[in-house]
Amino acid sequence: MRPDGRNARVDDSHRRHGQRSEGICGISVYGRNTNHNEAEEIEQTIRGKLLSTPHVIQMHGFYLNEEKKQIQFDVVVDFDASNRRQIFDDAIAGIRAMYPDYTIQAILDPDTSD
Repeated sequence: MRPDGRNARVDDSHRRHGQRSEGICGISVYGRNTNHNEAEEIEQTIRGKLLSTPHVIQMHGFYLNEEKKQIQFDVVVDFDASNRRQIFDDAIAGIRAMYPDYTIQAILDPDTSD
């Protein structure tokens, strides 16, 4: 089995549990695409779009599952933003419009860097 496959199973499990606990996790484990030029291109496009959104300060945990047509990532929206959920929802709607053939699985991650 390719390393991507093992990574994806761990990441899928982590995301299911993270969604149930509203994203409150102390340790995150993410899958990673290896040797996949299309995934790198899509990741950079999505990252650029998200980081051009006011109050979005980070995207991480990107994984493209081409077989299932899924794109997964986490987004950090600044806690100083008064409408974090709306900023996140609007940003993800924009990504879904860019990639209509894919299921976008995004998590609003807390900004706990301070």
